[in-house]
Amino acid sequence: TCWIADFDEEEVKKVLQIPSAIRVVAMTPLGYPDGEKGVVANRKPLQEIVHYNQW
Repeated sequence: TCWIADFDEEEVKKVLQIPSAIRVVAMTPLGYPDGEKGVVANRKPLQEIVHYNQW
């Protein structure tokens, strides 16, 4: 994992539709496998904890 801390905060907020009251202090790129998933533990649905391309 590579933390990113040098970016234009206002541009990031605009692109990802993050509210102005929220501070973006760091980001990290994440990926996902292109194939079949293995066994998944009983977890919260991703929609409850992950935001894709916007706030």
